[in-house]
Amino acid sequence: MAVESKINMAAPSKKKCVVEDHDEMEDEGEDEDTDGSQSMDDSDEEAAVQEINVDFEAHAPDDSDFYGIKNLLQQLFRKAHINISGLTELILGQNYVGSVLKVFSQQPEMLEEDEDGDDDDDDQLNVFGLMSVVNITEKKDEEVICQLKTWLLEECKQHAKEKAADLSAILNDSSQQLGFIISERFINIPCQIAVPQYDSLRQDTERLCKKGMKYRFDNYLIICKSLRMAKQQAKKKHSSQKREEDSEQIFSNAEEELFVKEARLSFEFPVADEDETAVGGKWGASDQEYRAHRTVVILSASSLEKSYQEIKKLFSK
Repeated sequence: MAVESKINMAAPSKKKCVVEDHDEMEDEGEDEDTDGSQSMDDSDEEAAVQEINVDFEAHAPDDSDFYGIKNLLQQLFRKAHINISGLTELILGQNYVGSVLKVFSQQPEMLEEDEDGDDDDDDQLNVFGLMSVVNITEKKDEEVICQLKTWLLEECKQHAKEKAADLSAILNDSSQQLGFIISERFINIPCQIAVPQYDSLRQDTERLCKKGMKYRFDNYLIICKSLRMAKQQAKKKHSSQKREEDSEQIFSNAEEELFVKEARLSFEFPVADEDETAVGGKWGASDQEYRAHRTVVILSASSLEKSYQEIKKLFSK
């Protein structure tokens, strides 16, 4: 799978995806330093943002992707008590399903390495997206899966108590296969890329089912990154609204809003206040203040298919 996308990239040789902040960008040619030395020093601290065309390729995950996958998962789970390394290893252990998104290998401007290169940084930034599915039912005894279910139930009891019993029943029903879809990518990669990613995942699971492997799921779990306007600003904008949950919701992966509409069960909760990194984006001082949330969605297989068809209509090029 190869997809061309426009993303904003920092100018230095180390790869880094960022959200463009037009208010902070300086006009080219303004106040140029004649000796050039000051400009060189400034560029080390503040990377100029450029829009460039990038061709992405999907590859089967391998061991060299460990830190890149882990980096993406850390953005999803933030400070949750979940063994991220363990989940990364679980994904790598089933590399016959799903894919990682990398820059097309013939693009030297994206793959240029520092002569003094930092291998750890390169490992973390060579994976721009991840798509996989983990069988929660079959992996129920894995430590990281137990941690995941505990975390979800704790958050549900705290923020949507009336749904906790139903969630527990779905997570622990051994008679129905539950697949955990993990769809993570850098925030400034266009949502159109979701179409070939989901299509590829479906082909993988169909192929594995023909081999007798347990990848035919009755229900799917998806954890979506979302944002809501901070409570104080929501009140200013909509004085009649009393709760933060009534404010506008923005999904980091735009296509995931369609899953919520078809959900068998869904709930959301705020996550710890932290600055987002390049993977998650970073708000400028003049932007409206938003709070990071996680939206948990349970979909039946038929509802996922319905959502996927709608995603194809909306986001196919």
